[in-house]
Amino acid sequence: MKKNLLIAAAGALVAVASFSVMAEEATYQLDPGHTSPSFEADHFGGLSVWRGKFT
Repeated sequence: MKKNLLIAAAGALVAVASFSVMAEEATYQLDPGHTSPSFEADHFGGLSVWRGKFT
């Protein structure tokens, strides 16, 4: 019982500590000639991945 409580407390501590780390805000320039929106979808639980692009 104590072991499970210790593992749960350690997991909660890691989760809370990870929320305090924030990335710096940044602005990016996109190159329209080399950028296009795309998507991925799992098929059969990770057996394969369907990929597609919006044109």
